Amino acid sequence: MSKKKIAYQQGDVILFEEEIPEGGRKLSSDEHQNVLRRGEVTGHAHRVDGFMKAYRKSQGSGEPEFMGAPRRIVLRHEEHAGAEGQEVEARGYLVSGVREVDHITNELRRVAD
Repeated sequence: MSKKKIAYQQGDVILFEEEIPEGGRKLSSDEHQNVLRRGEVTGHAHRVDGFMKAYRKSQGSGEPEFMGAPRRIVLRHEEHAGAEGQEVEARGYLVSGVREVDHITNELRRVAD
């Protein structure tokens, strides 16, 4: 029997339990500033309270694609999960965005915050 993987969703951000891939580029704390995603529309951010390691699979710049939390953290956002935030268990995660389907054009697109 395989172990059920953990996933967390907060607004337009989803964290899927996943091993951090080898060969990724570790982002410095100055680069990620404990932010997983910034809102394209509102400018609000999904922030981590606690220590996190952020990685990108590619060598380019941009938002984290993977996050490692060696201990429990709290995910916060101005519009989601209330003032207490959302607790996230210590482990590795793939950082992804929510997608929606336009049923007329049959196109898949990322939800904008």
